[in-house]
Amino acid sequence: MATKIERLQRDFLWSRVGECKRDHLISWDVVCKPKAKGGLGFGKISLRNYAFLGKWLWRFPRKSSALWHQVILSIYESHTNGWDANTIVRWSHHCPWKAIAQVFQDFSRYTWFVVGDGRIHFWEDLWWGNQPLGSQYPRLFRIVTAKNLLISSILGSACPFS
Repeated sequence: MATKIERLQRDFLWSRVGECKRDHLISWDVVCKPKAKGGLGFGKISLRNYAFLGKWLWRFPRKSSALWHQVILSIYESHTNGWDANTIVRWSHHCPWKAIAQVFQDFSRYTWFVVGDGRIHFWEDLWWGNQPLGSQYPRLFRIVTAKNLLISSILGSACPFS
């Protein structure tokens, strides 16, 4: 869809509607650059869409009383950390949560959890170091029987992080 919108923008800018193809004096990449960097400030639609999906992802755990949040939970369920909706469910072709969940892969590389009320998974969530403990210590993680433990169940109510 983003490529179709960008094609419409290009056709409008270069007056190609109903005309034959011709050379352009400026490349589309230059047109999309910010004005401060010599472009026309159009921006890439695909990057803007990605940013908006990230915004919805960021809002998901914070707007738990919102109707859209409840609908997503009722359809896909959720991870206890509040962000990971169930990605095992078969996605329909036009499912909006599918696109939002795909953004999570990039999003999670640049975020980590702050341990507060103990809803963070000890082995699977990024809360200590630069990768989840299960990834940092794979041999230990392989032999652990309870892989889905919450930090609160390990450290108890005397959690030094809260």
